[in-house]
Amino acid sequence: MVNPTHLTTLVAVLRTGSFAGAARELGYTGSAVSQQIAALERETGLQLFDRDARGIRPTAIADQLQASA
Repeated sequence: MVNPTHLTTLVAVLRTGSFAGAARELGYTGSAVSQQIAALERETGLQLFDRDARGIRPTAIADQLQASA
């Protein structure tokens, strides 16, 4: 079963476009958001974001998971 807190964090990241924005919105640290997304990726076995030096980009599966949340 997927942790509902992790899904809430995913939705916030997608809405704000960044881990930092989601952290501000949710009252978490950026590290906590990153850890929750990593845990969600482990739980589901899916890569939810492409990460690079310029930031993050959601994968198509992240959008699909948000729609089912």
